[in-house]
Amino acid sequence: MPLERSLKRIFEAAVDRSWILVFPSQADANSWAFTAARLIKAVERDRFLGWDRFLARCRGVENEADPRICNHRHRFAWGLEVVDLQARSPTLHRLLHPELKPPPSRARYLGSLAAKLDFLSGAQSSIDPEILRDILILREHYTKFLSSRSLVEPSRLTAHIPEGKNILLIFPGLFPGYPFCADFLAGAPNVDIWEGGNDSEGKNQEPMGFASQWNEFDWVFSQCRRFIDLGGLPEEIAIHAPRLDSETTAYLGRFARRYDLPLGYRAGSPLSASSFGRFLTAAAAAGKEGFSAQAARAFFDASPFPWKIAKEIPKILRFLDTASIPEHSADSRGMRTLWRESLGTMNSLDPAIREAYKGLSRSLDALSGAKSFPALRSALFQFRGQWLEEAPISPSQEAKMERIMAELDTLARLEESWGGFPSPISRFDAFLELLGATTYAVSEPEGRISVYPYHVGPLVPGKLRFALDASQDSTAGASAVISPYPAGIVGNETPLPWDDTILFNLKRNTKIRRGWRIRIA
Repeated sequence: MPLERSLKRIFEAAVDRSWILVFPSQADANSWAFTAARLIKAVERDRFLGWDRFLARCRGVENEADPRICNHRHRFAWGLEVVDLQARSPTLHRLLHPELKPPPSRARYLGSLAAKLDFLSGAQSSIDPEILRDILILREHYTKFLSSRSLVEPSRLTAHIPEGKNILLIFPGLFPGYPFCADFLAGAPNVDIWEGGNDSEGKNQEPMGFASQWNEFDWVFSQCRRFIDLGGLPEEIAIHAPRLDSETTAYLGRFARRYDLPLGYRAGSPLSASSFGRFLTAAAAAGKEGFSAQAARAFFDASPFPWKIAKEIPKILRFLDTASIPEHSADSRGMRTLWRESLGTMNSLDPAIREAYKGLSRSLDALSGAKSFPALRSALFQFRGQWLEEAPISPSQEAKMERIMAELDTLARLEESWGGFPSPISRFDAFLELLGATTYAVSEPEGRISVYPYHVGPLVPGKLRFALDASQDSTAGASAVISPYPAGIVGNETPLPWDDTILFNLKRNTKIRRGWRIRIA
C-alpha cells in the first residue's frame, strides 16, 4: 500500500538531505528518525531535531558543557538570590508576596521564568500592570546577574537558520514557547510548515466514551494484546496519558500485568522523585525533625541500598514505641534532647542502639551543616561508606543516582569558580530544591509499548495509538507546558495552544500502517 498523502511531506523531506525536520520534542524526532530509517534505509538521524535542540543549533549553543552558557543550575541560583533579596528587602509585589518570607521552592519558579523575561516584558497588552512591573524588575536583576557571572542566556542570542538548509516545521503550534523565540523563522523562504493532511484515511478518528476509567483502560490493553497476538510488535504501539504521575503509572502497570504487556515510560521525572532522591529527602527530614518517629521510619525505609546496621534497625524502631517518641516534631533541638534522655534512662537498652543513633545524628548533621557543595559531596560520600552496603540496583536507579551525583559535582565546581553560592538556605536544602527542578529521562529498552504524557512525544508515529482520558480538562496540563506564558502571568482569556481536537488530529496524522512502502515522486 502506498504512503498516505497526509505523511508524504514528512518523507519527502526525510529523503532530501537539504532538509532539517523539526518536531515538538526530541522524542518525536527520534521516533520519526527510527521510522524513516526503517522505511527508507539511508537517513541521517541528525536531521531530525526536537524544537529545543533545533534552537540550540541555530543559536550555536549545542555544547551543554560550555561554562559560559546559562543553564537550569545558573537560573536556579539566580532564583535563590532573588528569594534572599525579597526576604530582606521586598521589591516584588505580585510574583512574590511582599509581606511573607518567600519559600525556597519559589526559586524554582523564578528560574523557570528567567529565559522568558524578555518576551514577557514585551507582552504588555496581555499582562496585568502590577505583574508586568515585577517582570521588569526581574529582567533588570537577571541581566545584572548574568553580567556579574560572565554568563550568556541562550534565549538572548541571535538565531540563524543553518546555511544551505531547508527547514520543515512539523506542528509548530505545539513547540514549547514557540511565539517568543521564532522571529528568525518568519518570512524565511526556506522554511515550510506541515500541520497534517486532510485525506479520507483520517476522518474516522473520533473519541470513544467509556463508563469508567477501568473500562477504558481494560479496552485499550485488550486491543494491545490482540494486536501483538496477531503479529504486531510492542514498540509499534504508543499510549498517551494526560500525565505519568505515580498513581497513573501504578494503574497502567496493573493492566499491563493483567494482559502480560511490557510498558516503557518515555518521559522524564524530577531527580528528587528517584529512589536515591527520595532517600536524600528523607535524610533531610530526619535531621530537621530530630529523628521523630515517622521521619525515622521513612528514613530507614527509603534507602535504595541495604543498611550496614540492618540488625539494629528493628531494635531502633521498637525503641520509638517504647520511649514514646512523637510521630512529628517541629522542634529538632527538643526532639534530640528527648532522644538523649530516653537513651540514658533505659539501662537495659542494647548499646548498639545508642551508638547507631549517635553516629547517624553526626552524619545527618554533616549533611545539613555543610557550608559548601564540595563539603556536602564529601559528607554524602562518607555517609554512604559508613552506613550503606554496596549492592546492585536496577540500571534505571543507577543512572539516576549517577546523574544526582553529577549534579552535585557540577554545583561544587560552580561554587568554586564563583567563589561562593547565593543561597539563603543550607547547601543540602539548595541541592534538594535543584533536584526537584531537574528533570531526567532514562533510556528505556526497546521491545516495549511506549507510554507518553500528552506533552512528550505528541507526534510519535505508530501502527496502534491510544489517547487515554482525552478531554478539554485533561489536555490543560500539556497546554501549560507548551504555552509561552507561565502559569499566573496572564488571564484565562489567552487561548490554549492545545485541546482535545488537536489531540485527535495528531493521532490521525501520525498513524503508520502495516505494509507501507515509500513511493515519493
